[in-house]
Amino acid sequence: MKIRDYDWESNGGAYTRLYNYLLNNKINIFSIKTRHKIKPFAIVEQFYFRKLEVYQNAKRLSIYIYTLLKRFPAEERFGLTNQLRRAITSVPINIAEGFGRFSSKEKAHFIEIAYGSLTEVLCELELSLDENYISNEEFLEAENQITQIAKQLSGLHNSVVRNGDYKYKDKEN
Repeated sequence: MKIRDYDWESNGGAYTRLYNYLLNNKINIFSIKTRHKIKPFAIVEQFYFRKLEVYQNAKRLSIYIYTLLKRFPAEERFGLTNQLRRAITSVPINIAEGFGRFSSKEKAHFIEIAYGSLTEVLCELELSLDENYISNEEFLEAENQITQIAKQLSGLHNSVVRNGDYKYKDKEN
């Protein structure tokens, strides 16, 4: 398979196949010449976020928060419930968006936004606890997950800033 002949517009796992092909053949993606509008390194890089532990943990926390929100009173539907939903989904979304950017400065910026959303979630959960919408045990469970994700985001941010980019290392290899 030649990179030049690759169908860049196809669906059904085409980008994944390209990503695996580039990795398995240890191709320097920055030396590939292409006449296509989409640069190969952008395609490969967009998959990094899905393998990040911090992204996976943020998704798990989102699901946990959503289960808690189902018990919130109806009068909070457009208040605290809505705000918590938007804040918690912002964490994995901004991690993903940051890894879709080309510069490390932009990546770092989106990681900072994710961190800010995470602190917002903690504040909103404290308010939920004060209003007895969630139990102390539920709050502590969420707080532990938030603390772990905050540490991971901090480490990821430091890596991007210090190294100029995040270098993904596949755990399986």
